[in-house]
Amino acid sequence: MSDAAALPGQPRGSVASGPATARTVNVLAPNPSAMTLDGTNTWIVAEPGSGLAVVIDPGPLDDGHLKAVIDAV
Repeated sequence: MSDAAALPGQPRGSVASGPATARTVNVLAPNPSAMTLDGTNTWIVAEPGSGLAVVIDPGPLDDGHLKAVIDAV
């Protein structure tokens, strides 16, 4: 989707790693391939201040990536 075609209220462009919105964070796993392109996108969704989070696609069994996910929560 090009920036011009982005829906109102939706992030524009690609997100490599980091906050995408106030409630979502993307952590890019270091596993680039034909199936994952730049790597698996692990998404963390949380209401700020709630102390709870949902992790969507935790990614590969990679200690560095898992630490990055835990640090982002």
